[in-house]
Amino acid sequence: MSIAPLHGRPAPLLFSARQETKWPRYSPTELKSAPLSTRARRVRRQRLERIAWSATIAAIILVGLAAIWLLLVSTPK
Repeated sequence: MSIAPLHGRPAPLLFSARQETKWPRYSPTELKSAPLSTRARRVRRQRLERIAWSATIAAIILVGLAAIWLLLVSTPK
């Protein structure tokens, strides 16, 4: 008789009962306070830079439009 586990008829698994896997549940505060990965920090920095550039360009455009409007309004007819 062989004692090797793969020879002969397979033995039934002792721990084959179907149990639903319970994944850990994290609270929103735990998720928010978790440290960010390098990629997440890079993505966040890029997003903030994009927002800052957009706000800067929008401000420049508004100042330019205001200057043009003031020039048009202040010229005598």
